[in-house]
Amino acid sequence: MLDSLIALALLGAPALAAPVDPDLTSLEAHHRELLSCDRLVGSWLQEDEYMAMHTAIGDSRLGLEALRPMPFDDQTFPPEAIDLTIGETTYASADLIRMTDHPAEADVREAYLTIRPHCMRLIGYF
Repeated sequence: MLDSLIALALLGAPALAAPVDPDLTSLEAHHRELLSCDRLVGSWLQEDEYMAMHTAIGDSRLGLEALRPMPFDDQTFPPEAIDLTIGETTYASADLIRMTDHPAEADVREAYLTIRPHCMRLIGYF
């Protein structure tokens, strides 16, 4: 705290703002996408796919923790948040409710034919 005040007094507020690392930004976006995949279709994955997804999420988390002091947590990306874009379709929190509470036949088809293959390609599964 004292260091921050001294830096603020000597350097001014703009000097305290850390530059955004493009690698960190892309890693955070990738991690949000992995978490979104898990939230949308994680319960519908086969055991080997589920393990591969969670291994990829763990590896991504470790990569983020190595680059930033505070790991990616629920305050950064709440459990009900979704941040996934496939083609021109953007999935959001309302889609999580639609896909998990009482999915219609069209939702199941979308999950298996669109979201699941995208997520498996994202982690390099196929």
